[in-house]
Amino acid sequence: MAPNPSWRTITVVVDPQQKAHPALQKAAALAARCGARLTLLNTFVLPQPMADVARISAREIVNAALRDRRRLLEKLAAGLRRRGLKVSCVVEWDYPQHEAVVRHVLATRPDLLVAETAHHSRIARWILSNTDWELIRSCPCPLWLVRSGRLPKKPQLLVAVDPGHEQATRSRLDARLLEAARLLVDNIGGTIGIVHADDPRASRIDAVERLGRRHGIAPALRYVIPGETTLVLPAVVARAGTDILLMGAVSRSRLGQPFIGTTAERLIDRVECDVFVVKPVGYRSPVSRRRPRIPA
Repeated sequence: MAPNPSWRTITVVVDPQQKAHPALQKAAALAARCGARLTLLNTFVLPQPMADVARISAREIVNAALRDRRRLLEKLAAGLRRRGLKVSCVVEWDYPQHEAVVRHVLATRPDLLVAETAHHSRIARWILSNTDWELIRSCPCPLWLVRSGRLPKKPQLLVAVDPGHEQATRSRLDARLLEAARLLVDNIGGTIGIVHADDPRASRIDAVERLGRRHGIAPALRYVIPGETTLVLPAVVARAGTDILLMGAVSRSRLGQPFIGTTAERLIDRVECDVFVVKPVGYRSPVSRRRPRIPA
């Protein structure tokens, strides 16, 4: 299937109760450039009733929270509409959060999902299930994980490629990543580089060079460095002053269970830039479309 000429629908995950909204800032900037319709999405879990309001039902608590959060989202949307953007607001009670977001994506099929990410502590990395990691694994559309709201005038994009990887070749993953990078540059400007962590025993430098020439990547922006991906990519990101790192999430298998995005999960806390994740052709999210029922 041919790629879209531009993003037409963008969904951004927003917590209206926060003071800063970096993901919304970048999503709005992109929507303004490419003329996309923007959806502000907030999902939440049932608030716990307090002892002095024990007679209030769970459904009443949820409905009150829905109204309050929608009011806050609409305040954010009003400012964007004054700038000429087409904006809609969606608030949903659902859990867990990553499944709630993915269910919305499955139902509405946006061209891009934008969400905020932050560095995780060592305990969180080993114990907790973080929403951004789960989105890397289960979000079917391209995912832009945002560190800050600042969008440089000429952002530096770096695409992690692996042209010799069997699964990546079958799924056209490198091509999909470079198409996404080109869309970003067409809409927000900037330059595109490619990086590959090379194995000297089975070097793919020639394949990377061919890929770079085919996609018009300047020779000085083709990085082929021997070493482990989780070490090479952060080093090149820092050296190149990268603003957005684009990575594919390729299926792996462990004990018969599919795992997606293992490398992206390990890298997200080792780089300071935004991370943009693209799934391979044929990817299907494991998240069920069925939403939990609101307790009575």
